Amino acid sequence: MDLAHIETLETNKVLRDELNSEVNINILNEKKIRKYLYELEQCNKTISFQDSTIIVQESEIQELKSRVLNLKKRLRIALEDVKKKESYILYLEQELINLEDEINRLKTRIHEICSHRNILEDNTDMTQRPPQPPAIEIRQNYEDIQKHLGDVRLFFQNRIQVPFSRDAILKKLGLISTSANRLQEIAQNNQPIDQRITQLQNQYDTSQGILNLTRTAFTNEQQERRRIFAKYTKWKNREKNSRQTIINLRQQIFVLQNNPLPNPNMAAIQDVMQTISPRLAILPDYDGQEPPHTYYTKLRAINETARSLGVAAFNDAERANVMKSKMTGRFFPVQNPYNANANIVTEAEVYNWMQGKYRETMIGNQRALLKALMSERFTSLDTIDTYEKRIRPYVLGIVDGEVLPYLYDHLPPRLETRIRIANPNTVNDFFTQLRIIWLESGGSTSNFGNEINTSASAMAYSIPINQFPQKNIALEKFVDIAIRLGYSGDLSDPISIHQFVENDLTRNYGRQSNHIKKEPFGQNNNTKKVYATKKPQKPTKVTYKCSNCGKIGHRKNKCPKLGKKPKKVNYTYQSEPENSDQEDEPIEVLEDEDEENDKEDEESISDTEPQNCFNVKKKVGFL
Repeated sequence: MDLAHIETLETNKVLRDELNSEVNINILNEKKIRKYLYELEQCNKTISFQDSTIIVQESEIQELKSRVLNLKKRLRIALEDVKKKESYILYLEQELINLEDEINRLKTRIHEICSHRNILEDNTDMTQRPPQPPAIEIRQNYEDIQKHLGDVRLFFQNRIQVPFSRDAILKKLGLISTSANRLQEIAQNNQPIDQRITQLQNQYDTSQGILNLTRTAFTNEQQERRRIFAKYTKWKNREKNSRQTIINLRQQIFVLQNNPLPNPNMAAIQDVMQTISPRLAILPDYDGQEPPHTYYTKLRAINETARSLGVAAFNDAERANVMKSKMTGRFFPVQNPYNANANIVTEAEVYNWMQGKYRETMIGNQRALLKALMSERFTSLDTIDTYEKRIRPYVLGIVDGEVLPYLYDHLPPRLETRIRIANPNTVNDFFTQLRIIWLESGGSTSNFGNEINTSASAMAYSIPINQFPQKNIALEKFVDIAIRLGYSGDLSDPISIHQFVENDLTRNYGRQSNHIKKEPFGQNNNTKKVYATKKPQKPTKVTYKCSNCGKIGHRKNKCPKLGKKPKKVNYTYQSEPENSDQEDEPIEVLEDEDEENDKEDEESISDTEPQNCFNVKKKVGFL
């Protein structure tokens, strides 16, 4: 073997060893790099978590500062209120002292009035008892006058037998005059006494009125004193409460200023449940009464209300448990059927499970969904809300790429073109773009009316033949007629559609018996209701009768007598002709109407059966 070749082999071996060592070193370095990258990622997560914690703490600090400012403001207002209340309390105390002085003064006045009243009563008793001597004197003088008058009367009646002389009679008359003068003098002396009695009586009445007023004032003052004392007690209690409130606020400020900030994660899971329980109680349990996405949105909003508490224990699993607790009936238990019935631990899994369960329970398999989706259309009677509410259940659990082509086919051409230009990627984007285009058109289908009507009228013909039997073709045409007449109800109910069409015809053209003349000799039992149809094999000669002059042979616009008369209703009837000569060319006389009816085509009417004719003013193109 050549020496150079051996050296080359040894060199290659050394180089391979060095290469292997370098490879091992590179592997170790890559492991270290991955480890460092992992540590760096962990550090970044820690930093982001600390940043979020700092942000939360800063917001908490701002909230506490605002609370301290509010407490200081309340304390300042409370101190001002205390000062005002103290000044008012001093005023009330002074007012109470003044009222007590007034009560004492009134008591003294009452005592004086009562004593004066007793004196007046004594004086009144004295005046009411006249002195005894004047009364005896008056009685004596009265008796003397009566006695002397009796003697004088006897003297004048029988002068012969009376033992009195003339002088005695004159003396008795003098005594009578003297007694009368004495009585008059006593009466004059008693007149001032009577006046004094009347004056004292008036003074007594006045004093009694003053006493009553004083008693009333005293009672009012007592009531006012009680009211003021009760008000003073209430203000005093309020003052005590205000001072206690100030002490409590100062203690709270002291605690907030000296104690460290609490950890935002100190709230426990019990606080979270206490926060969300009232809203969960209001929300009814889910049993398929509404689409899954709307109910899931409500549950998600309730869970988000507890995010501000920052409880670490309220993680994805707990949020999912809250959502699963609202499932009932056919939607319980909540387990993942695609993972060996494993428990669902995230909100997204709950939403996916709700969609699949709703599709399986309420609608059916995917094939049935696609068939139902193919039969739908965006008609002129639809709004965005009604269309979305009707379509949403069909697209649950189906890939967006498979659903969007069917949704494009629902739209009229121009609307479909605009939606395709927007190019929505998901079903939600499709409904969003459709709503935007709908609002741009003014919330109306007027810009797409012809296309929507065309789409609605072609609805039945775009459905696969094997989906609808051949016998429903007449119903589909009837539905098309009802849509043109403005029907907005259930298109799958033929009874409702027939009732709507019948009511519309009755409203526009009247009932069957309207404007029908009876035959002069009784009604034919074989009368049938028919509409005017064209039969060219038996034409009927039509002669117009003028409605102005009543003559046959010309119309109203060519009448020589141009006078307006009220419009009349066309009354027509036909029965079997008596003469067979008239069968070949029957003549019908029509009264002339408006110019609109002058332009109508002449109609052929069968002369073998009685006809019912409706009063038609305008042509309605619903067929």
